[in-house]
Amino acid sequence: MRTLGWVLLFVLVFPLSVRAEGVQATIDKTPAYGVVKLASGVYDESLRLAKPLTLEGVGEVTIRSCHSPVVTISSHHVVLRNVTIEQCGNPSDRAAIYITGHDHTMERVHIFATERGIQLDKARRTTIVHCVIQGEKSGNGIDLWESPQNHIKHT
Repeated sequence: MRTLGWVLLFVLVFPLSVRAEGVQATIDKTPAYGVVKLASGVYDESLRLAKPLTLEGVGEVTIRSCHSPVVTISSHHVVLRNVTIEQCGNPSDRAAIYITGHDHTMERVHIFATERGIQLDKARRTTIVHCVIQGEKSGNGIDLWESPQNHIKHT
């Protein structure tokens, strides 16, 4: 019984982190326009950001997946900030980050892609700033498909 008391106290004082339930589960629970902060570490999963929110790394954060895309951004007003994206495996011409929708921001994102870094597909008014894209094969770092009014700066 005494051990159970310590376990309950520990859980109350140190709540479960994003790592315990998975990043996608945390994203799904976060309300629109909320902020998800990821602690330093490597997260092995593909993510879908399908509502307005901010996903921000605190420290050195890597999101890695062999399933492509590693991150899919849709909807509107999504912010992806201060993370490293690692794409592994053979994605068969898929981008590491796939973006649709409008008014997104990517800031200080470092991408290691197997072929294509970012694909904007009918994406409008997306800002990509202070991002680095490295690829294993020869492919487009940023691929724009029917995507007007985007801003790419300091990459």
